[in-house]
Amino acid sequence: MTKACSCGNEFKTYVSKIALGRGKFCSVGCANGYFKGKSFSPKSQFKKGQHPHNFVGRHLNWAGYVQIHSPGHPNHDARGYVKEHRLVMEKHIGRYLTKEEQIHHLNGKKQDNRIENLQLTTHKEHIKIHGPLILKRWHKTLQSCLAS
Repeated sequence: MTKACSCGNEFKTYVSKIALGRGKFCSVGCANGYFKGKSFSPKSQFKKGQHPHNFVGRHLNWAGYVQIHSPGHPNHDARGYVKEHRLVMEKHIGRYLTKEEQIHHLNGKKQDNRIENLQLTTHKEHIKIHGPLILKRWHKTLQSCLAS
């Protein structure tokens, strides 16, 4: 299929490329010239510090924990987020948590961040709590591997 580029040149492209949103320009140089100063994606239309209208400042991370956007917190991650259960415990005890302190969810639900469900522990205490659960899960996996 022959198509006209925005620069005026005609070039050959395929219908399949056009269906994927490609095949619009005769060359990479022409595409770069066309997009100079324009945004490539809808996310880049916001300047640094601006957020979309539906931004709530919280999301679930890859492990299932609720994170709150708090760039002023001393223990925030690279994107400025802090786990909500740590913020709840810090508010309850009136100080920042150290890196060695961990929070245990008593009912096992990572998104239930009520203070009644949280317990402040050290790493060693947390392993003692979860140790039998981990060993039980590991033993069940080992048994299923041996059975097959």
